Amino acid sequence: MLLPMNRNLLLWSGVAALNLLSGPALSAPLYWDKSMAAGYQGGDGTWSANAADTNWSANGVNLSAWADGYDPTFAANDGTPSFIALTNAVSGGALTISGAKYTVAVTNGGQIASGSATSLIGTGNNSANNTLAVIGGAGVKSLWDLGAQPLYVGYNAATATNNLLLIDGAGVPGSAVVTNVGYPGNYTFYVGQSPANGNRMIITNGGALFYNGNGYSVLGSASNTVIVTGAGSLWSHYGLYITGCPNTMRVENGGSVSNTYLWMRAGGSSSNQVIVSKGGRWQGYIDYIGMVGGDENNNSVSVIGGVGVTSL
Repeated sequence: MLLPMNRNLLLWSGVAALNLLSGPALSAPLYWDKSMAAGYQGGDGTWSANAADTNWSANGVNLSAWADGYDPTFAANDGTPSFIALTNAVSGGALTISGAKYTVAVTNGGQIASGSATSLIGTGNNSANNTLAVIGGAGVKSLWDLGAQPLYVGYNAATATNNLLLIDGAGVPGSAVVTNVGYPGNYTFYVGQSPANGNRMIITNGGALFYNGNGYSVLGSASNTVIVTGAGSLWSHYGLYITGCPNTMRVENGGSVSNTYLWMRAGGSSSNQVIVSKGGRWQGYIDYIGMVGGDENNNSVSVIGGVGVTSL
């Protein structure tokens, strides 16, 4: 369980912990499925409500087009790489990738409006090598709106690894956006929820992620990474909690991170690092680096050349 922060920023109780993954009632899942064989099979295709795009199944046998209101679920774990392109607007509940080797690309102005519960990119045993990409560009705005619900990149299993949230503005700031992430006042955005290691978020080329209100992001477990790079790239949130080790946040090449508070704990023989370099910009207040002491003193914040940090 996460420890309470100082300055009365957060009241953490058993009730709050129970509420971490709660929310409105779940809607029913609709599974990506490329075959009428029993179970759910991976494969390439287009995510749309077009009647000809029968890439979905509610029962693992009968196929249908997408229907708004369901939970989009990607569950095949048969080793088949799957590339799924979304270029139109859809709405549903929680998005879940529990299989392996999926790339879901929200591109060319595609938009997802999520809600109802937690979205998960890589959850459960062997849910690895998955990517959720929001890709912008000139004249378009690609968007994933979480509807003030939690988001986890790597969740609940040591084999939920090498999963990626990619937000790429393709050189046009504001054209690729993930927004309304998490509840205010809770830890509801994770890159690597223990014991899920080796997961990443990359915001690049003018992409942006916005947390919902005064909530807390967590870079946890081990060997998880956040990179914010490129002019106009932005990660905006209230508080960042870096735990486990070693984990890294890099802000570089004109990218920006804006958060009010930073806490870093755990370290051991390895260290957690925040590295601002090559014209990157981080604006925030360091509340703790090594909350408990001892080995946790190996944590660090480094500013290496460039514009550096506007406020500490």
